[in-house]
Amino acid sequence: MQTAFSFFEIEKVTQRPERKVTSSPAIMLTDRDLEVISFVNEMKFASLDDLYFKFFRVLKSGGESKSQWWARERISVLIKSNYLSRVHSFNERKPYFLGTTKGYLTLTRRCPEKFNTRPLERIDQNTFEHDKLLLKTRLKLEVDQKATSWISDRQLFQFPELCLNFGEGNQPDALYTNSNGERVAFELEVARKAKKRYADKIRNYVFLMREQKDNPLSFKKVHIVALNEVVRDLILSEIKIYPQYFEIQMMSEVLSEK
Repeated sequence: MQTAFSFFEIEKVTQRPERKVTSSPAIMLTDRDLEVISFVNEMKFASLDDLYFKFFRVLKSGGESKSQWWARERISVLIKSNYLSRVHSFNERKPYFLGTTKGYLTLTRRCPEKFNTRPLERIDQNTFEHDKLLLKTRLKLEVDQKATSWISDRQLFQFPELCLNFGEGNQPDALYTNSNGERVAFELEVARKAKKRYADKIRNYVFLMREQKDNPLSFKKVHIVALNEVVRDLILSEIKIYPQYFEIQMMSEVLSEK
């Protein structure tokens, strides 16, 4: 398993104050820089491993980079220019990167046609582990060419026109397009929830897929990834009568696939 897809148990996340940037030197932003800023905002945060894998690993020649040196240097420039900020988790030595107001305003000016997501001011310690695994699952599905046109939960929340009305508490973790060109709702289940909560959400999904089947914003399937077998089995008991609508996998299965 590649390092970019390893994960660790996190009990608590706090922010450490960073040295203030006294000036924002002018730089020429590339298209890749804008994509990096947008990605960080969409996914809440990202690590150097994540950004390297997504944006710097594949060279223009089609070969694969053997070092994170250029990724580290470019991210450092974006931080010094106040397009990204650096924070640390309580239990991890490596830094994570957040978006900034300057980066967001630059995106809205340079890419007004896109659904630009507002940045977070801090990492939410209550959802950190889930969000970190969600990010890595996205990267794996994309590199395996099983997901394109990813729409994050933050985009779904800020731009309701991108999707159906899921109802309160039923918004998925993402929408994406699979290799068959179908729109898919994605759910990452890390912690066990009450069985009724699973049942209610499954019924809501089935209702939407049946009632909105001709709506271009509708999704045709729901892809669920579970972190442990207990959660998987609970969900399986609710979706077994709807095999045409749901796919469920273990996290270990997704991360081990090509």
